[in-house]
Amino acid sequence: MDDDGGGNLNSYLEFMAPTTGNYFIEARGFMDDAVGGYTLSASEGEIPADATTDVALSAEGDYREGVLAPAGDKDWYRLELAEGQSVRIGLTSAESADPLPDPYLILYGADGAELARDDDSGDGLNAWLEYTATSAGPVFVEARGFGEDAAGRYVISLNAGEVGDNAEMAEYLVANSEGRVSLIGAEGDVDWFAVDLIEGRPHRFYVDSYEPGPLVDPLLTLLDENGQQIAQDDDGGAGLNSYLAFTSPAGGRYYLAVSGYAGVTGRYFIRAIDTEVPGNINSDEYLDGAGDDRINRIEIPGDVDAYHVELEAGVRYTIDVRGHGDSPLGDAFLAVLDSNGERVASDDDAGAGMDARLRFTPQTSGSYILQASGLGGSIGGIKFRSRVNRA
Repeated sequence: MDDDGGGNLNSYLEFMAPTTGNYFIEARGFMDDAVGGYTLSASEGEIPADATTDVALSAEGDYREGVLAPAGDKDWYRLELAEGQSVRIGLTSAESADPLPDPYLILYGADGAELARDDDSGDGLNAWLEYTATSAGPVFVEARGFGEDAAGRYVISLNAGEVGDNAEMAEYLVANSEGRVSLIGAEGDVDWFAVDLIEGRPHRFYVDSYEPGPLVDPLLTLLDENGQQIAQDDDGGAGLNSYLAFTSPAGGRYYLAVSGYAGVTGRYFIRAIDTEVPGNINSDEYLDGAGDDRINRIEIPGDVDAYHVELEAGVRYTIDVRGHGDSPLGDAFLAVLDSNGERVASDDDAGAGMDARLRFTPQTSGSYILQASGLGGSIGGIKFRSRVNRA
């Protein structure tokens, strides 16, 4: 049975008969007293897996429920776009007894050339992508599973336009999900993402340039539920990428606004993590050994932030941990650990004031851990200046 799988409030079903025989189709309104005219149509065969498909999506917005069967099946949907027209397409597992376990979404041009694809940019293992047509004409949306033998029910949804620049038009971003790949398509374009934060829990937000056609210098702004700016970062991530760390005092809805610095355009990848930087060799933070910075915060006495970095034997590096921001860390401490977690070097006050600075020449090339903390129970903002600078 189906209620709204045909787009808007219309119904649509795809069905494969398990046995030959007579079946009956019941057409009715959702409510018991519903009345009105309707059109009932049926097409033989499943949705084609090529450009001959007779199933279309509306660029103004659409919603469909379908099924991939047998294993390895693929469904194609035709979508007519004008030049410069943008759409957002999501492919999710249906809430049913046989959901498609890992949806995979591919977009093709009229000539069959691949235009875009996505695996896990939606929530969990669901797929999501944003596309802006470079010319007028049809494109084809392929719904499939990640594995060659994937099968199950799915939901495909389409929203008109690109990611919005306000709270009402914001896309939703789930912390600890695979993140989203999107596009700053023109100078002045801004994409908003809504994210729900937990009271008192540290969160980290990343915006990285993404091939092909990367946004080479992203700018990230954090706003509260009223759209007021809380924090902003330009180059706090790797290279020219953006990074923000924030602990919400009350929790609730916040917004992440992505734009291009100085009007640059291109594709980017945004994600959110709802834990602070781990303090051990299991850290998920990485620094570029050729030069990198991070701005963060030692939240509580005894807190440690750890970063992976690849260093080259015989090269002399200079590493700094400095107090930063309105409430800087009072007494920074820096340690270098090898890949086994054994400390090989450390510093307390060799930098300015009570900041830490370490000149370190590794004896062997490989992965190291840089740890920042506060001595004497000190807390506060830090700038981890591992550009790791070569001296």
